[in-house]
Amino acid sequence: MSHGTVSNVLNGSKGVSLDKIRRVEKAVLLLGYKPNALARNLKTNSSGRIDVLLPNITDTAYAKLYESIATAAARRGYGVYLQLSGDSAEREAENLNRAHMYHTDGVILMTCRPEHPAIFQTLAKNGLNITFVLREIASGDAAFAGLDARELLAADIAFQLQKGRQRIAMV
Repeated sequence: MSHGTVSNVLNGSKGVSLDKIRRVEKAVLLLGYKPNALARNLKTNSSGRIDVLLPNITDTAYAKLYESIATAAARRGYGVYLQLSGDSAEREAENLNRAHMYHTDGVILMTCRPEHPAIFQTLAKNGLNITFVLREIASGDAAFAGLDARELLAADIAFQLQKGRQRIAMV
């Protein structure tokens, strides 16, 4: 069979006879063929991959954030890969470059250099989709997901006052 026919069968394209599909599937099993995801990414420009780049996961809040992202992404068919920067600009840059090289579909990033938006704008122009979490960058044109705790704090203060507490500290 031609390379095109085999490719059409492996990619689920329509217009291939049932006989040819069976023959290709038999050859795949016999040869133990496994598709190369990196090679496929070069053609499709999609990896089904999301990188989550955090300073660490020893902080319980970061670990919970990662678990939430991983759960939501898995429901949508994405693989999630945890990358740690240790709040090092160099390690962050290495991880972002790797994400770009592997055609990662998106990066969720808690950056250690929010004051340097030009770095991220360059990556975005080169096709890397970045969403910033918890640490917003200086440029207002980037995707950002944060937590506004003012309402939660106000509700907690009201609750503490209702309990009769007179001295309240929120850290």
